Amino acid sequence: MFTRPKSLMLTILVILSSCVPRRKESSITEVVIIKNNAFFDVSPGSQQVSYLYAPGLMSSELKMGRYCPEFIAGASGERISWKAGGHVIGQPHSAVIFPEIDLRKPGRFTLNPITIISNRMRRDIYPLMERYMHEKYGITVIDNPESSKTVVNYNFSVGRINIAQENDIKALRKTYTEHITRYPNTDVVLYGDSRGAATIFNFIAIDNPAQVKAAVLEGIFDAMPHVMKHCIYSDKEEHVEKRLSGTLSLVMRGYKKNALSPRDYAEIIADDIPILLVTSLKDWVVPPQCTIYLYNRLRERGHQKVHLLILQHSSHSGYMLEDARDRQLYEEVVHAFYQRYGLPYNQMKAYAGQMAFASTQPSCEHIRNMHKLFQCQLCV
Repeated sequence: MFTRPKSLMLTILVILSSCVPRRKESSITEVVIIKNNAFFDVSPGSQQVSYLYAPGLMSSELKMGRYCPEFIAGASGERISWKAGGHVIGQPHSAVIFPEIDLRKPGRFTLNPITIISNRMRRDIYPLMERYMHEKYGITVIDNPESSKTVVNYNFSVGRINIAQENDIKALRKTYTEHITRYPNTDVVLYGDSRGAATIFNFIAIDNPAQVKAAVLEGIFDAMPHVMKHCIYSDKEEHVEKRLSGTLSLVMRGYKKNALSPRDYAEIIADDIPILLVTSLKDWVVPPQCTIYLYNRLRERGHQKVHLLILQHSSHSGYMLEDARDRQLYEEVVHAFYQRYGLPYNQMKAYAGQMAFASTQPSCEHIRNMHKLFQCQLCV
């Protein structure tokens, strides 16, 4: 699963994973924010709500477009729009910048020869991905020439990846503190995918943040050894798992093998913040067994506000993109979840998702009977 990347291949991966179409424009408007908020047509109370998004591994604020069709990136001022995806995050919002992410634009002056080569490759390869990304996902980015940062053509350092451990939690805590300072009179909805979802879960368990009123966590894992057991295929031999773990620690030097994980924090997390866990049967990166374990453990501990949505056809990065039925179900259930816990929601979406949402608290036995998933010793 994990191999030690060569510098050239890593540079190419950076560009391929981050490039999207960009157009030049001299000014940024707030029209998208007004248009965006109008989608959430029912607000049960007078209290305002804001959103904080935590992206997955080596991802930036750009990926929030899977959940919010139009927004202005807080980190760079770029105006971003996606035609693909759903709409479950509103405005205002903030996004976490995790330690390995470098948002500086490639045009900056540097004397480092490696950085010079990397920047040149980013600029050269960027146009090759422009048309593909626009046609596949309908992604458009309007540049902010006044900013030295970009959430689109960014760079990252694999060695600083932390995977929801101490440094990631610190980054989220810092962003949350800045967010509530900027929006002091708002309740907060936390939204995260993959590593970002796990970081949010750990942060809630440690800090129990007062202004957080709900969390939607997509593709969350319980522990990396459990991920390794089921990733791509289940029931790996012990020596294979040890080799994967060793490779992970070698390549991602910020990752600590024995650090606490969501599996540990599930034992102490409070039950006052509603949580919606979303997984997919076709997720081969963070398999559903990992998410289901967290759900079952929280239910065993008496958590009354935890919910589980299991999609059928979507891969790890495509929950809102790859299957029309999954996307519709996902979006509708999230709005029904918002409605249930007194948060702004779209009335039509929430109404359509009521029946599905009513099934998001299944028993452990029901899950086993409905989904014949391989069970390892870490699944129970």
